[in-house]
Amino acid sequence: MKKQIAIKILTVFTLVTVALPSCKKYLEEKPYDIISPENLQSSPEGVKQMVTGMYGVFFNAAMFANESWMYLTFCDNEWTDGVEWVMGTYGVGNFTGGWMYNNPGNDPYYVFYRLVRAANGVLDVLPKAKFSQEESYLKTQFEGEALTLRSMAYFFLVQMYGALPLHLHTDDPATMPRSPIKDVYAQILKDLHEAEGKLYLNSKRPSSIPRGHFTKGAAQLLLAKVYNTMGSGSLAGGQVTVPIRITHMPDSSIVRQEIHVAKNKVAGYDFDSKAVYDSAGAVVRRLIATREYEMESYANTWNPKNYGGKDFIFALETDSAYTPTTTKFNMFITPVGLKGSGWLHYTKDLYYLYEPTDERALYGIAHEYKSSNLLPNGVWMRNFFPAEDSMYYWQMYGKGNALPDITSNSCYLMKWYLGNAESPTVNLNGDNAGAVVTTPTQNYPFLRYTEAFFILAEAENEAHGPSAEIFDALDLIKSYRFQPGFTRVDRTMSQEQLRSYILEERTREFIGEDYRRFDLIRWGIYLEVMNAVGIRKPYTDSDMQSISKKREQKHLLYPVPTTEIDGNTAFGPNNPGW
Repeated sequence: MKKQIAIKILTVFTLVTVALPSCKKYLEEKPYDIISPENLQSSPEGVKQMVTGMYGVFFNAAMFANESWMYLTFCDNEWTDGVEWVMGTYGVGNFTGGWMYNNPGNDPYYVFYRLVRAANGVLDVLPKAKFSQEESYLKTQFEGEALTLRSMAYFFLVQMYGALPLHLHTDDPATMPRSPIKDVYAQILKDLHEAEGKLYLNSKRPSSIPRGHFTKGAAQLLLAKVYNTMGSGSLAGGQVTVPIRITHMPDSSIVRQEIHVAKNKVAGYDFDSKAVYDSAGAVVRRLIATREYEMESYANTWNPKNYGGKDFIFALETDSAYTPTTTKFNMFITPVGLKGSGWLHYTKDLYYLYEPTDERALYGIAHEYKSSNLLPNGVWMRNFFPAEDSMYYWQMYGKGNALPDITSNSCYLMKWYLGNAESPTVNLNGDNAGAVVTTPTQNYPFLRYTEAFFILAEAENEAHGPSAEIFDALDLIKSYRFQPGFTRVDRTMSQEQLRSYILEERTREFIGEDYRRFDLIRWGIYLEVMNAVGIRKPYTDSDMQSISKKREQKHLLYPVPTTEIDGNTAFGPNNPGW
Protein backbone atom coordinates (compact mmCIF):
# COMPACT_ATOMS: atom_id res chain seq x y z
CA MET A 1 0.00 0.00 0.00
CA LYS A 2 1.30 3.45 -0.90
CA LYS A 3 1.24 5.79 2.07
CA GLN A 4 1.61 9.57 1.95
CA ILE A 5 3.23 11.29 4.86
CA ALA A 6 5.54 14.21 5.60
CA ILE A 7 8.80 14.41 7.53
CA LYS A 8 9.73 16.55 10.49
CA ILE A 9 12.92 18.63 10.75
CA LEU A 10 13.30 22.41 11.08
CA THR A 11 15.54 24.65 8.98
CA VAL A 12 15.55 28.46 9.13
CA PHE A 13 15.65 30.58 5.99
CA THR A 14 15.52 34.27 5.16
CA LEU A 15 12.69 36.33 3.63
CA VAL A 16 12.16 36.75 -0.15
CA THR A 17 10.20 38.26 -3.24
CA VAL A 18 9.91 39.13 -7.02
CA ALA A 19 7.75 40.52 -9.86
CA LEU A 20 4.98 38.51 -11.52
CA PRO A 21 3.80 37.59 -15.02
CA SER A 22 0.22 38.18 -16.12
CA CYS A 23 -2.35 35.68 -14.82
CA LYS A 24 -4.08 35.34 -18.20
CA LYS A 25 -1.22 33.22 -19.50
CA TYR A 26 -2.08 30.46 -17.01
CA LEU A 27 -5.87 30.39 -17.29
CA GLU A 28 -5.85 27.63 -19.91
CA GLU A 29 -4.07 24.31 -19.79
CA LYS A 30 -0.84 23.96 -21.78
CA PRO A 31 1.84 21.26 -21.66
CA TYR A 32 5.05 21.87 -19.74
CA ASP A 33 8.41 20.27 -20.51
CA ILE A 34 10.61 18.65 -17.88
CA ILE A 35 13.75 20.76 -17.44
CA SER A 36 17.04 18.83 -17.40
CA PRO A 37 19.16 19.32 -14.26
CA GLU A 38 22.17 21.62 -14.54
CA ASN A 39 25.71 21.00 -13.38
CA LEU A 40 25.22 21.72 -9.67
CA GLN A 41 27.93 23.15 -7.41
CA SER A 42 26.79 23.03 -3.77
CA SER A 43 26.75 20.11 -1.37
CA PRO A 44 24.07 17.52 -2.25
CA GLU A 45 23.76 16.63 1.43
CA GLY A 46 23.15 20.27 2.26
CA VAL A 47 20.38 20.49 -0.33
CA LYS A 48 18.77 17.31 0.99
CA GLN A 49 18.79 18.73 4.50
CA MET A 50 17.18 21.94 3.26
CA VAL A 51 14.44 19.95 1.56
CA THR A 52 13.88 17.97 4.75
CA GLY A 53 13.76 21.20 6.73
CA MET A 54 11.32 22.67 4.22
CA TYR A 55 8.76 20.02 5.13
CA GLY A 56 9.70 20.27 8.79
CA VAL A 57 8.29 23.80 9.03
CA PHE A 58 4.82 22.26 9.09
CA PHE A 59 5.60 20.12 12.11
CA ASN A 60 7.72 22.44 14.17
CA ALA A 61 5.36 25.36 13.70
CA ALA A 62 3.49 26.21 16.88
CA MET A 63 0.47 26.79 14.63
CA PHE A 64 -0.05 23.04 14.80
CA ALA A 65 1.56 22.37 18.19
CA ASN A 66 -0.78 24.82 19.93
CA GLU A 67 -3.89 23.98 17.88
CA SER A 68 -4.12 27.50 16.43
CA TRP A 69 -4.84 26.10 12.96
CA MET A 70 -7.86 24.24 14.35
CA TYR A 71 -9.08 27.29 16.26
CA LEU A 72 -8.85 29.47 13.19
CA THR A 73 -10.26 27.17 10.51
CA PHE A 74 -12.36 24.54 12.33
CA CYS A 75 -14.31 26.90 14.59
CA ASP A 76 -15.48 29.45 12.04
CA ASN A 77 -18.41 27.84 10.25
CA GLU A 78 -22.13 27.41 10.81
CA TRP A 79 -21.97 23.88 12.31
CA THR A 80 -19.30 24.14 15.00
CA ASP A 81 -20.04 24.17 18.71
CA GLY A 82 -17.90 23.44 21.73
CA VAL A 83 -16.67 24.48 25.14
CA GLU A 84 -16.46 28.21 25.77
CA TRP A 85 -12.68 28.43 25.98
CA VAL A 86 -12.43 26.93 22.49
CA MET A 87 -15.26 28.83 20.80
CA GLY A 88 -15.03 32.09 22.76
CA THR A 89 -12.61 33.89 20.42
CA TYR A 90 -12.30 32.63 16.84
CA GLY A 91 -15.58 30.73 17.09
CA VAL A 92 -17.45 34.01 17.60
CA GLY A 93 -15.44 36.00 15.04
CA ASN A 94 -12.93 37.61 17.40
CA PHE A 95 -9.94 37.00 15.11
CA THR A 96 -7.60 39.30 17.05
CA GLY A 97 -8.53 38.02 20.51
CA GLY A 98 -6.63 34.74 20.60
CA TRP A 99 -3.08 34.08 21.70
CA MET A 100 -1.90 33.42 18.15
CA TYR A 101 -2.53 36.90 16.72
CA ASN A 102 0.73 38.83 16.36
CA ASN A 103 2.66 35.80 17.66
CA PRO A 104 5.25 34.88 15.00
CA GLY A 105 5.27 31.27 16.19
CA ASN A 106 1.50 30.72 16.18
CA ASP A 107 0.01 33.13 13.67
CA PRO A 108 -0.73 31.35 10.35
CA TYR A 109 0.38 34.45 8.44
CA TYR A 110 3.93 34.00 9.70
CA VAL A 111 3.90 30.21 9.53
CA PHE A 112 2.91 30.14 5.85
CA TYR A 113 5.57 32.74 5.07
CA ARG A 114 8.08 30.53 6.86
CA LEU A 115 7.08 27.82 4.38
CA VAL A 116 7.61 30.31 1.55
CA ARG A 117 11.06 31.18 2.87
CA ALA A 118 11.99 27.54 3.22
CA ALA A 119 10.88 26.75 -0.33
CA ASN A 120 12.70 29.77 -1.71
CA GLY A 121 15.87 28.68 0.04
CA VAL A 122 15.74 25.36 -1.81
CA LEU A 123 14.91 26.98 -5.16
CA ASP A 124 17.76 29.47 -4.84
CA VAL A 125 20.41 26.93 -3.88
CA LEU A 126 19.51 24.24 -6.42
CA PRO A 127 21.20 25.91 -9.43
CA LYS A 128 24.49 25.91 -7.48
CA ALA A 129 24.23 22.32 -6.26
CA LYS A 130 26.37 19.62 -7.82
CA PHE A 131 24.97 16.10 -7.64
CA SER A 132 26.57 12.93 -8.92
CA GLN A 133 25.29 11.53 -12.19
CA GLU A 134 23.42 8.83 -10.27
CA GLU A 135 21.55 11.45 -8.24
CA SER A 136 21.10 14.08 -10.93
CA TYR A 137 17.35 13.40 -11.08
CA LEU A 138 17.01 14.90 -7.59
CA LYS A 139 17.38 18.46 -8.81
CA THR A 140 14.23 18.32 -10.90
CA GLN A 141 12.28 16.48 -8.18
CA PHE A 142 13.40 18.85 -5.42
CA GLU A 143 12.57 21.87 -7.53
CA GLY A 144 9.07 20.49 -8.11
CA GLU A 145 8.62 19.87 -4.39
CA ALA A 146 9.70 23.40 -3.45
CA LEU A 147 7.42 24.93 -6.08
CA THR A 148 4.48 22.89 -4.82
CA LEU A 149 5.09 23.83 -1.19
CA ARG A 150 5.44 27.51 -2.06
CA SER A 151 2.20 27.32 -4.05
CA MET A 152 0.34 25.66 -1.17
CA ALA A 153 1.53 28.35 1.24
CA TYR A 154 0.50 31.19 -1.05
CA PHE A 155 -2.83 29.50 -1.80
CA PHE A 156 -3.72 29.52 1.89
CA LEU A 157 -2.37 33.04 2.35
CA VAL A 158 -4.30 34.60 -0.53
CA GLN A 159 -7.57 33.00 0.58
CA MET A 160 -7.08 34.08 4.18
CA TYR A 161 -5.52 37.54 3.78
CA GLY A 162 -6.18 38.70 0.19
CA ALA A 163 -3.49 40.73 -1.58
CA LEU A 164 0.02 39.81 -0.41
CA PRO A 165 3.69 40.68 -0.78
CA LEU A 166 5.16 38.12 -3.18
CA HIS A 167 8.50 36.92 -1.85
CA LEU A 168 10.15 34.65 -4.41
CA HIS A 169 13.92 34.88 -3.77
CA THR A 170 16.00 34.83 -0.63
CA ASP A 171 17.87 38.02 -1.58
CA ASP A 172 14.79 40.13 -2.30
CA PRO A 173 13.98 42.96 0.15
CA ALA A 174 11.79 42.17 3.10
CA THR A 175 9.95 45.48 2.70
CA MET A 176 7.52 45.02 -0.16
CA PRO A 177 4.01 46.19 -1.06
CA ARG A 178 1.09 43.87 -1.57
CA SER A 179 0.60 42.32 -5.00
CA PRO A 180 -2.98 42.12 -6.32
CA ILE A 181 -4.88 38.88 -5.83
CA LYS A 182 -4.77 38.09 -9.56
CA ASP A 183 -0.96 38.32 -9.52
CA VAL A 184 -0.67 36.03 -6.51
CA TYR A 185 -2.79 33.45 -8.33
CA ALA A 186 -0.67 33.91 -11.47
CA GLN A 187 2.41 32.91 -9.49
CA ILE A 188 0.64 29.96 -7.89
CA LEU A 189 -0.45 28.67 -11.30
CA LYS A 190 3.00 29.17 -12.80
CA ASP A 191 4.67 27.28 -9.97
CA LEU A 192 2.22 24.38 -10.04
CA HIS A 193 2.38 23.95 -13.80
CA GLU A 194 6.15 23.73 -13.56
CA ALA A 195 5.97 21.41 -10.57
CA GLU A 196 3.62 19.02 -12.35
CA GLY A 197 6.21 18.55 -15.08
CA LYS A 198 9.05 17.93 -12.63
CA LEU A 199 7.61 15.61 -9.99
CA TYR A 200 7.50 11.83 -10.05
CA LEU A 201 4.32 9.83 -10.00
CA ASN A 202 4.01 8.14 -6.63
CA SER A 203 4.41 4.69 -8.20
CA LYS A 204 7.60 5.82 -9.98
CA ARG A 205 9.08 7.63 -6.99
CA PRO A 206 12.70 6.51 -6.42
CA SER A 207 13.39 4.98 -3.03
CA SER A 208 15.76 7.86 -2.26
CA ILE A 209 12.77 10.23 -2.16
CA PRO A 210 11.04 9.54 1.18
CA ARG A 211 7.37 8.82 1.46
CA GLY A 212 5.46 12.01 2.13
CA HIS A 213 7.34 14.26 -0.27
CA PHE A 214 5.16 15.94 -2.86
CA THR A 215 4.44 13.82 -5.92
CA LYS A 216 2.94 14.68 -9.29
CA GLY A 217 -0.50 13.77 -7.96
CA ALA A 218 -0.20 16.33 -5.17
CA ALA A 219 0.70 19.10 -7.62
CA GLN A 220 -2.17 18.08 -9.89
CA LEU A 221 -4.81 18.02 -7.16
CA LEU A 222 -3.60 21.29 -5.68
CA LEU A 223 -3.62 22.90 -9.14
CA ALA A 224 -7.18 21.71 -9.80
CA LYS A 225 -8.24 22.99 -6.39
CA VAL A 226 -6.72 26.40 -7.12
CA TYR A 227 -8.54 26.61 -10.46
CA ASN A 228 -11.84 25.65 -8.78
CA THR A 229 -11.37 28.35 -6.15
CA MET A 230 -10.68 30.94 -8.82
CA GLY A 231 -13.75 29.78 -10.76
CA SER A 232 -16.21 29.91 -7.87
CA GLY A 233 -14.81 33.22 -6.61
CA SER A 234 -15.18 34.81 -10.06
CA LEU A 235 -18.64 33.46 -10.80
CA ALA A 236 -21.24 36.22 -10.93
CA GLY A 237 -24.93 35.47 -10.56
CA GLY A 238 -26.67 32.26 -9.66
CA GLN A 239 -28.03 31.00 -6.38
CA VAL A 240 -27.11 28.48 -3.70
CA THR A 241 -29.48 26.69 -1.34
CA VAL A 242 -27.97 26.05 2.10
CA PRO A 243 -29.49 24.27 5.13
CA ILE A 244 -28.94 26.18 8.37
CA ARG A 245 -31.03 24.14 10.83
CA ILE A 246 -32.22 20.56 10.63
CA THR A 247 -34.60 19.23 13.26
CA HIS A 248 -35.62 15.70 14.17
CA MET A 249 -39.32 15.88 15.02
CA PRO A 250 -41.20 13.74 17.60
CA ASP A 251 -42.80 11.81 14.75
CA SER A 252 -39.27 10.99 13.45
CA SER A 253 -39.61 13.26 10.43
CA ILE A 254 -36.71 15.57 9.52
CA VAL A 255 -37.46 19.28 8.97
CA ARG A 256 -34.86 21.33 7.11
CA GLN A 257 -34.68 25.11 7.41
CA GLU A 258 -32.94 26.41 4.29
CA ILE A 259 -31.94 29.75 2.85
CA HIS A 260 -31.58 30.60 -0.82
CA VAL A 261 -28.53 32.81 -1.23
CA ALA A 262 -27.66 34.92 -4.26
CA LYS A 263 -24.08 34.03 -5.16
CA ASN A 264 -21.68 36.95 -4.68
CA LYS A 265 -18.51 37.51 -6.68
CA VAL A 266 -15.48 37.54 -4.36
CA ALA A 267 -13.53 40.81 -4.30
CA GLY A 268 -10.35 40.61 -6.38
CA TYR A 269 -11.36 37.44 -8.22
CA ASP A 270 -11.37 38.88 -11.72
CA PHE A 271 -10.90 35.71 -13.76
CA ASP A 272 -12.76 34.13 -16.64
CA SER A 273 -14.83 31.70 -14.59
CA LYS A 274 -15.57 29.28 -17.41
CA ALA A 275 -11.93 29.21 -18.54
CA VAL A 276 -10.56 28.41 -15.08
CA TYR A 277 -13.27 25.83 -14.45
CA ASP A 278 -12.39 24.15 -17.76
CA SER A 279 -8.76 24.13 -16.63
CA ALA A 280 -9.76 22.56 -13.31
CA GLY A 281 -11.54 19.79 -15.18
CA ALA A 282 -8.58 19.19 -17.48
CA VAL A 283 -6.11 18.90 -14.60
CA VAL A 284 -8.27 16.65 -12.46
CA ARG A 285 -8.89 14.30 -15.38
CA ARG A 286 -5.12 13.96 -15.76
CA LEU A 287 -4.88 13.03 -12.10
CA ILE A 288 -7.66 10.46 -12.30
CA ALA A 289 -6.18 8.98 -15.48
CA THR A 290 -2.92 8.13 -13.66
CA ARG A 291 -4.79 5.57 -11.53
CA GLU A 292 -2.28 6.29 -8.78
CA TYR A 293 -4.86 6.77 -6.03
CA GLU A 294 -8.31 5.61 -5.09
CA MET A 295 -11.03 6.31 -2.58
CA GLU A 296 -11.41 4.00 0.40
CA SER A 297 -14.31 3.08 2.62
CA TYR A 298 -14.94 5.77 5.18
CA ALA A 299 -13.91 3.73 8.21
CA ASN A 300 -10.80 2.46 6.45
CA THR A 301 -9.74 5.95 5.39
CA TRP A 302 -9.79 7.17 8.99
CA ASN A 303 -8.39 4.07 10.67
CA PRO A 304 -5.03 5.34 12.04
CA LYS A 305 -3.38 2.03 11.09
CA ASN A 306 -4.14 2.72 7.43
CA TYR A 307 -2.50 6.18 7.24
CA GLY A 308 -5.32 7.33 4.96
CA GLY A 309 -4.60 4.55 2.51
CA LYS A 310 -4.61 5.59 -1.14
CA ASP A 311 -6.96 8.52 -0.47
CA PHE A 312 -4.44 10.75 1.32
CA ILE A 313 -2.26 12.29 -1.40
CA PHE A 314 -0.48 14.67 0.98
CA ALA A 315 -0.88 14.67 4.76
CA LEU A 316 0.81 15.67 7.98
CA GLU A 317 1.44 12.87 10.41
CA THR A 318 1.89 13.03 14.16
CA ASP A 319 3.41 10.26 16.22
CA SER A 320 4.93 9.62 19.62
CA ALA A 321 8.41 10.55 18.44
CA TYR A 322 7.29 14.15 17.80
CA THR A 323 5.09 14.87 20.79
CA PRO A 324 6.45 18.42 21.35
CA THR A 325 5.76 19.56 17.80
CA THR A 326 2.22 18.45 17.07
CA THR A 327 -1.21 18.55 18.64
CA LYS A 328 -3.29 15.53 19.56
CA PHE A 329 -6.20 15.75 17.15
CA ASN A 330 -8.11 13.13 19.11
CA MET A 331 -7.87 15.22 22.30
CA PHE A 332 -9.33 18.17 20.44
CA ILE A 333 -12.23 16.50 18.59
CA THR A 334 -12.85 12.94 19.91
CA PRO A 335 -15.14 12.70 22.98
CA VAL A 336 -14.23 11.53 26.49
CA GLY A 337 -14.37 7.78 26.80
CA LEU A 338 -13.06 7.35 23.27
CA LYS A 339 -9.49 8.47 23.95
CA GLY A 340 -10.30 12.14 23.55
CA SER A 341 -11.38 15.25 25.42
CA GLY A 342 -14.07 16.60 23.08
CA TRP A 343 -13.09 20.26 23.21
CA LEU A 344 -14.65 20.94 19.81
CA HIS A 345 -17.84 19.37 18.58
CA TYR A 346 -20.75 20.17 16.30
CA THR A 347 -24.38 21.07 16.66
CA LYS A 348 -26.80 18.15 16.65
CA ASP A 349 -28.24 19.43 13.35
CA LEU A 350 -25.14 18.27 11.49
CA TYR A 351 -26.06 14.63 12.04
CA TYR A 352 -29.26 15.06 10.06
CA LEU A 353 -27.39 16.22 6.96
CA TYR A 354 -26.64 12.53 6.45
CA GLU A 355 -28.82 9.68 5.33
CA PRO A 356 -29.14 7.06 8.11
CA THR A 357 -27.11 4.47 6.16
CA ASP A 358 -24.28 6.86 5.25
CA GLU A 359 -21.03 5.49 6.74
CA ARG A 360 -19.97 9.06 7.46
CA ALA A 361 -22.83 9.12 9.98
CA LEU A 362 -22.57 5.48 11.09
CA TYR A 363 -18.80 5.56 11.72
CA GLY A 364 -17.83 9.22 11.38
CA ILE A 365 -19.93 10.45 14.30
CA ALA A 366 -19.70 9.18 17.88
CA HIS A 367 -22.85 7.34 18.95
CA GLU A 368 -21.80 6.56 22.52
CA TYR A 369 -19.26 8.06 24.87
CA LYS A 370 -18.64 8.73 28.55
CA SER A 371 -21.24 10.73 30.47
CA SER A 372 -20.56 13.25 33.22
CA ASN A 373 -22.81 11.25 35.56
CA LEU A 374 -21.43 8.72 38.03
CA LEU A 375 -23.28 5.55 39.00
CA PRO A 376 -23.45 4.47 42.69
CA ASN A 377 -20.98 1.65 41.91
CA GLY A 378 -18.37 4.24 40.87
CA VAL A 379 -18.74 3.63 37.12
CA TRP A 380 -19.58 6.54 34.85
CA MET A 381 -22.76 6.38 32.78
CA ARG A 382 -22.77 6.36 28.99
CA ASN A 383 -24.06 9.10 26.75
CA PHE A 384 -25.56 8.14 23.46
CA PHE A 385 -26.24 10.07 20.30
CA PRO A 386 -28.69 10.85 18.84
CA ALA A 387 -31.21 10.86 21.68
CA GLU A 388 -33.93 9.20 19.62
CA ASP A 389 -31.83 6.02 19.58
CA SER A 390 -32.32 5.64 23.33
CA MET A 391 -34.24 2.35 23.11
CA TYR A 392 -31.39 0.72 21.21
CA TYR A 393 -28.85 1.67 23.90
CA TRP A 394 -31.12 0.90 26.82
CA GLN A 395 -31.64 -2.59 25.43
CA MET A 396 -27.89 -2.96 24.96
CA TYR A 397 -26.66 -1.63 28.33
CA GLY A 398 -29.74 -1.39 30.53
CA LYS A 399 -31.60 1.84 31.10
CA GLY A 400 -29.69 2.66 34.27
CA ASN A 401 -26.35 2.67 32.49
CA ALA A 402 -27.24 4.81 29.48
CA LEU A 403 -28.32 8.30 30.38
CA PRO A 404 -29.82 10.68 27.79
CA ASP A 405 -28.46 13.79 29.49
CA ILE A 406 -27.80 17.16 27.86
CA THR A 407 -24.44 16.35 26.28
CA SER A 408 -26.10 13.71 24.11
CA ASN A 409 -27.12 16.71 21.99
CA SER A 410 -23.46 17.21 21.06
CA CYS A 411 -22.24 15.76 17.79
CA TYR A 412 -18.65 14.50 18.07
CA LEU A 413 -16.56 13.38 15.09
CA MET A 414 -14.63 10.12 14.92
CA LYS A 415 -12.07 11.06 12.25
CA TRP A 416 -9.21 10.99 14.75
CA TYR A 417 -10.44 8.18 16.94
CA LEU A 418 -7.47 5.97 17.83
CA GLY A 419 -9.08 2.72 16.88
CA ASN A 420 -11.50 1.15 14.46
CA ALA A 421 -14.51 3.48 14.18
CA GLU A 422 -16.67 0.60 13.01
CA SER A 423 -16.35 -1.01 16.47
CA PRO A 424 -15.31 1.64 19.02
CA THR A 425 -14.73 0.75 22.67
CA VAL A 426 -15.96 3.23 25.28
CA ASN A 427 -13.90 3.47 28.47
CA LEU A 428 -15.98 4.64 31.44
CA ASN A 429 -13.30 4.55 34.13
CA GLY A 430 -11.55 7.61 35.55
CA ASP A 431 -12.07 11.35 35.22
CA ASN A 432 -10.47 11.47 31.76
CA ALA A 433 -11.57 8.03 30.69
CA GLY A 434 -9.69 6.52 27.81
CA ALA A 435 -7.62 9.63 27.10
CA VAL A 436 -4.24 9.23 25.44
CA VAL A 437 -1.34 10.93 27.18
CA THR A 438 1.31 10.51 24.49
CA THR A 439 0.83 11.70 20.93
CA PRO A 440 -0.42 8.87 18.72
CA THR A 441 -0.05 8.40 15.00
CA GLN A 442 -2.65 10.65 13.42
CA ASN A 443 -2.67 12.03 9.91
CA TYR A 444 -4.02 15.43 8.93
CA PRO A 445 -4.73 15.43 5.17
CA PHE A 446 -4.26 18.55 3.10
CA LEU A 447 -4.97 16.80 -0.20
CA ARG A 448 -7.39 13.89 -0.48
CA TYR A 449 -8.07 12.01 -3.69
CA THR A 450 -11.82 12.02 -2.99
CA GLU A 451 -11.83 15.77 -3.60
CA ALA A 452 -10.81 15.19 -7.22
CA PHE A 453 -14.32 13.95 -7.99
CA PHE A 454 -15.94 16.89 -6.22
CA ILE A 455 -13.74 19.24 -8.24
CA LEU A 456 -14.62 17.46 -11.48
CA ALA A 457 -18.35 17.62 -10.72
CA GLU A 458 -18.29 21.28 -9.72
CA ALA A 459 -16.10 22.41 -12.61
CA GLU A 460 -18.13 20.60 -15.26
CA ASN A 461 -21.44 21.78 -13.80
CA GLU A 462 -20.43 25.44 -13.62
CA ALA A 463 -18.75 25.49 -17.02
CA HIS A 464 -21.25 23.39 -18.99
CA GLY A 465 -24.22 22.37 -16.85
CA PRO A 466 -25.42 18.91 -15.81
CA SER A 467 -23.91 15.90 -17.58
CA ALA A 468 -23.52 12.16 -17.16
CA GLU A 469 -19.88 12.67 -16.16
CA ILE A 470 -20.98 14.75 -13.16
CA PHE A 471 -23.56 12.26 -11.96
CA ASP A 472 -21.13 9.37 -12.44
CA ALA A 473 -18.54 11.17 -10.28
CA LEU A 474 -21.05 11.86 -7.51
CA ASP A 475 -22.38 8.30 -7.63
CA LEU A 476 -18.81 7.00 -7.35
CA ILE A 477 -18.34 8.98 -4.13
CA LYS A 478 -21.59 7.58 -2.73
CA SER A 479 -20.51 4.04 -3.63
CA TYR A 480 -17.62 4.42 -1.16
CA ARG A 481 -19.78 5.97 1.57
CA PHE A 482 -22.75 3.60 1.61
CA GLN A 483 -23.37 -0.10 1.81
CA PRO A 484 -24.40 -1.77 -1.47
CA GLY A 485 -27.85 -0.76 -2.62
CA PHE A 486 -27.49 3.00 -1.98
CA THR A 487 -29.76 5.49 -3.72
CA ARG A 488 -28.03 7.06 -6.68
CA VAL A 489 -27.88 10.81 -7.24
CA ASP A 490 -31.01 12.31 -8.81
CA ARG A 491 -30.10 12.80 -12.47
CA THR A 492 -32.87 15.29 -13.08
CA MET A 493 -31.16 18.00 -10.98
CA SER A 494 -30.67 21.39 -12.63
CA GLN A 495 -27.38 23.28 -12.61
CA GLU A 496 -28.46 25.26 -9.54
CA GLN A 497 -29.66 22.16 -7.71
CA LEU A 498 -26.41 20.39 -8.50
CA ARG A 499 -24.40 23.36 -7.26
CA SER A 500 -26.21 23.23 -3.91
CA TYR A 501 -25.96 19.44 -3.69
CA ILE A 502 -22.21 19.42 -4.39
CA LEU A 503 -21.56 22.12 -1.78
CA GLU A 504 -23.63 20.27 0.82
CA GLU A 505 -22.01 16.95 -0.05
CA ARG A 506 -18.59 18.57 0.48
CA THR A 507 -19.76 19.42 4.01
CA ARG A 508 -20.71 15.80 4.65
CA GLU A 509 -17.38 14.54 3.33
CA PHE A 510 -14.90 17.10 4.69
CA ILE A 511 -16.45 18.18 8.00
CA GLY A 512 -13.76 18.38 10.67
CA GLU A 513 -11.07 19.19 8.14
CA ASP A 514 -10.33 22.78 7.09
CA TYR A 515 -12.80 23.07 4.19
CA ARG A 516 -16.07 24.65 5.27
CA ARG A 517 -15.10 28.28 5.92
CA PHE A 518 -13.05 28.30 2.71
CA ASP A 519 -16.01 26.91 0.76
CA LEU A 520 -18.37 29.56 2.11
CA ILE A 521 -15.87 32.32 1.36
CA ARG A 522 -15.03 31.23 -2.20
CA TRP A 523 -18.71 30.99 -3.07
CA GLY A 524 -19.37 34.45 -1.68
CA ILE A 525 -22.05 33.22 0.76
CA TYR A 526 -20.19 33.29 4.08
CA LEU A 527 -21.93 36.35 5.56
CA GLU A 528 -25.39 35.29 4.46
CA VAL A 529 -25.06 31.78 5.86
CA MET A 530 -23.46 32.73 9.16
CA ASN A 531 -25.88 35.58 9.84
CA ALA A 532 -28.86 33.39 8.97
CA VAL A 533 -27.76 31.01 11.72
CA GLY A 534 -27.31 33.95 14.09
CA ILE A 535 -26.70 32.45 17.52
CA ARG A 536 -26.43 28.77 18.29
CA LYS A 537 -28.29 28.45 21.57
CA PRO A 538 -26.46 26.48 24.26
CA TYR A 539 -27.69 23.31 25.85
CA THR A 540 -27.76 23.31 29.64
CA ASP A 541 -24.17 22.12 30.11
CA SER A 542 -22.42 24.66 32.33
CA ASP A 543 -19.27 24.51 30.17
CA MET A 544 -21.10 25.65 27.05
CA GLN A 545 -22.15 29.17 26.08
CA SER A 546 -24.26 30.71 23.34
CA ILE A 547 -22.15 30.70 20.19
CA SER A 548 -22.62 33.77 18.01
CA LYS A 549 -22.28 33.09 14.31
CA LYS A 550 -22.97 36.71 13.39
CA ARG A 551 -20.33 38.16 11.12
CA GLU A 552 -19.45 41.47 9.47
CA GLN A 553 -17.79 42.41 6.20
CA LYS A 554 -14.39 42.48 7.90
CA HIS A 555 -14.61 38.75 8.65
CA LEU A 556 -14.23 37.87 4.96
CA LEU A 557 -10.47 38.24 5.44
CA TYR A 558 -8.32 37.60 8.48
CA PRO A 559 -6.41 40.48 10.06
CA VAL A 560 -2.77 40.75 9.05
CA PRO A 561 -0.55 40.86 12.16
CA THR A 562 0.15 44.43 13.21
CA THR A 563 3.82 43.54 13.53
CA GLU A 564 3.84 42.99 9.75
CA ILE A 565 1.98 46.25 9.12
CA ASP A 566 4.40 48.20 11.32
CA GLY A 567 7.54 46.43 10.18
CA ASN A 568 6.89 46.42 6.43
CA THR A 569 6.54 50.12 5.61
CA ALA A 570 5.49 49.35 2.04
CA PHE A 571 2.68 47.01 3.07
CA GLY A 572 -0.09 49.56 3.44
CA PRO A 573 -3.13 49.43 5.74
CA ASN A 574 -4.54 46.29 7.29
CA ASN A 575 -7.50 44.44 5.81
CA PRO A 576 -10.76 46.43 5.98
CA GLY A 577 -12.25 46.59 9.46
CA TRP A 578 -9.14 45.41 11.32
